[in-house]
Amino acid sequence: MRELSTASPGLDIELRVKTERSTIRLGRPGHEPRGYSTGLVQLQARVTASASGTGFVAHQMYGTTAEDVLAQAADVDLPEMCALATMLAGPPVDTWEYDDILLTGWVAAKLLSLVLPAFQWDTAVEGRSPLAGKWGESVCADGVGLVDDPTSADYPLAAPWDDEGTPTRAVELVRDGQLQAFLGHRHSTLSAGAGQAGSGWRGAAGEMPRVQPSHLSLRVAHTLGDGPRPGRRLLRVVQANGAHTSNGITGDFSIGANALLEYPDGTRHNAGNVTVAGNVFDLLRQIQGHNGTVRTNRSHTSFVACPGLWVRGLTIGR
Repeated sequence: MRELSTASPGLDIELRVKTERSTIRLGRPGHEPRGYSTGLVQLQARVTASASGTGFVAHQMYGTTAEDVLAQAADVDLPEMCALATMLAGPPVDTWEYDDILLTGWVAAKLLSLVLPAFQWDTAVEGRSPLAGKWGESVCADGVGLVDDPTSADYPLAAPWDDEGTPTRAVELVRDGQLQAFLGHRHSTLSAGAGQAGSGWRGAAGEMPRVQPSHLSLRVAHTLGDGPRPGRRLLRVVQANGAHTSNGITGDFSIGANALLEYPDGTRHNAGNVTVAGNVFDLLRQIQGHNGTVRTNRSHTSFVACPGLWVRGLTIGR
């Protein structure tokens, strides 16, 4: 950690590591006790650069071992963050125009986290989900899928059953843009008269289980494209500020962000502080492609993984 936090002049690297370890036991009358152990290593990083201005980038990395997380940080994440922070510390361009917008995985995962309640049976039954009654309808762009998998090898807190003792399984919420399922626990699926339980999880304080995703990933088909169109100017939104203050039911959001302008010849410039506004449900229907770089955001006990997304339908202000 000390070695990783050593930076070149003009850069300041702040690191914080957190580990979680737990053993879960399940006992039922007439059955042999069962159990499993799980654990998580979380590394929070913030890189601040000082030049003509100040630029910063914050990111969280996760894994099951400290060695893997630290190696990923040293080889990939911290060098990228240092380069971005240095760029953001430079003077912003006076005038800027762009053809396409890329929400990096850091930003896209935070925005996707806003609408997680809409994919739950409890909010659908209570009439608080805008997706209620849209089973089988198109809710995302063609080629887009959403899968919640508590058993995924990429999920550091993988579990064979939820906190109600119900066996877990991968749940395909969206397939090729169409709504296929909702997440539920025992009470919500009973109230809905449909679906399967297995998504009842306690919070950090050990409260009663409530419906939550575990490891939800957005997957984009290769047919939608994995790069910018030739000759196009790109606005790359690299940092979102205040996404948690947006509306998690309607999907409306207006957040502060930091962005870069990229030109067809490969040059990059700081676009400065911008405002990004729109609606996450509309955004999901207007995904045009992805950049293949998946980032993960943690929201309480839920992990949301998403690649960078080429999108339409956003309002950008400066």
